[in-house]
Amino acid sequence: MAGGPKVRRSGSSRRPAQAGGRRRIAWIGLGTVLVVLAVIVAAAVWRAGGPRGSGPAASNPGGGTGRSGGPPVSDALLRKLTTIPAAVFDAAGGAELPAPQTAPPGTQVPAAPGAQSKPTLLYVGAEFCPYCAAERWALVVALGRFGSWQGLELSRSSSQDVYPDTPTFTFLHAQFSSPYLAVRTVELTGRAPGPDGRYPPLQSPTPQEEALMSRLDPDGSIPFLIVGRTYWIGSPVAPEALQGKSWDAIASEVAQGRTATAKEVLAAANQMTAAICRVTGGKPAEVCSSPAVKGVKLP
Repeated sequence: MAGGPKVRRSGSSRRPAQAGGRRRIAWIGLGTVLVVLAVIVAAAVWRAGGPRGSGPAASNPGGGTGRSGGPPVSDALLRKLTTIPAAVFDAAGGAELPAPQTAPPGTQVPAAPGAQSKPTLLYVGAEFCPYCAAERWALVVALGRFGSWQGLELSRSSSQDVYPDTPTFTFLHAQFSSPYLAVRTVELTGRAPGPDGRYPPLQSPTPQEEALMSRLDPDGSIPFLIVGRTYWIGSPVAPEALQGKSWDAIASEVAQGRTATAKEVLAAANQMTAAICRVTGGKPAEVCSSPAVKGVKLP
């Protein structure tokens, strides 16, 4: 199955498995009965050799437990990521990335609250997940071309997992406003495991969202991103290159587009932009008609 690095969707840390040369973490569907969830997660962790996140809870950038986001993203940082010149996007391209997947005809993304007649983009991830951490950089950049973010917070992936403490954002308290599309984000769990070794639950998909994800990826993985019939299972951005860098340093790299990391983030953002343009009817025209976006070949 095509896709980028992925991780297990779970309340506990799992060692990523290799699938087609690309890491992923499969997910376990969240039920409404917490006892059932605990049993399922505990069994998954046991099969994986026990919880890796059993140490003391790690702090996120604001010094909290990691269960409720982190400090707000500064206006200056957000501006770097959402006012990138068109020439920088065009230089990065996007056609060279692995192609996303296409859902069967008739597939519909459940409408986000307040979507009205606008199409919905659905993202499902978790704060502990390093691949979700990497993908959020591209998604924040891509969506910045269609609207504005409010409530974004700084965060890191788990300090107990692979690529520990990858700098990122959390969508836990974020909202996105756009005249072109609605955005629905779900952060399943926090980044700091509790005394039982499980990451604390934060948000849950609706039954309709669960059903959609189960159909498109029976194995189950995060991050999961879909707009229209185009979807990604796993991140097109690798977390390795983000290690040891500050948010401002990464944002500066991306805004200038000169490093390999920046080009990967921008190429992924171009690919996401092309998929969004499919469902917005090519609006806004100045974005959707750009050379890099038009050059992306979606299945």
